[in-house]
This record gives sequence, structure tokens and C-alpha cells, in this order.
Amino acid sequence: MSVVRVRAGGVDRWGDRLPETTTRIDGCSIAPTQSDEDSEFRHSVTTGFSISVPAGTDVRHTDEFRLPAPYSDGVENWHVVGEIADWRNPFTGWSPGAIVTVKRRSG
Repeated sequence: MSVVRVRAGGVDRWGDRLPETTTRIDGCSIAPTQSDEDSEFRHSVTTGFSISVPAGTDVRHTDEFRLPAPYSDGVENWHVVGEIADWRNPFTGWSPGAIVTVKRRSG
């Protein structure tokens, strides 16, 4: 399965925003995490997924992801939450990949 990593472009020397960059990442898997509802002040739902990405994939906590159907519409950005969990064997250094947690809030 493929996901798209979206990285902000930053700003140039005049303070103008630079365009974002997108990178397709193949060989991923997606699993749902828990959803939360907040109805104290307004009704909103926070939904999340865990994305397993291949070893060596460049992911930063400031990145966003676009997920394929049926997880999302492929256009909406999901925000990275927390640190990227890099799985590594302590004896050999072998890494099967990393886990990235993403969430979005609606409502």
C-alpha cells in the first residue's frame, strides 16, 4: 500500500511561503487507532491511524500524510502525532521499519 508524505516548504528570505513537497511512500500498512469524541463545547471526533513505513523512510514530526481509500479521500492531510517509533533489533541493528501515528479532527 502507498501513502503520500506532505512536507511544508518553509519560507524564503522575503518571508513568502514556499510550496509543499509530496513524496509517495510504497510498502506501507495502515491500522486504525482509537477514536475520541469531544462534546463539551462542540461535537468533534478525533480519528487516528498507525502507519508502518519501511526502514530508512524520512519522516519528521512536522510532516503530514495523505491516506488512500478506504482510510481517507486521498486529498485530506493527516497530522503526525508524537515521535516516530523506529523499531530496531538491539543485537543486530536490523530494522523492519517505523511506526508513524497520524490523526485528524472533524466537527
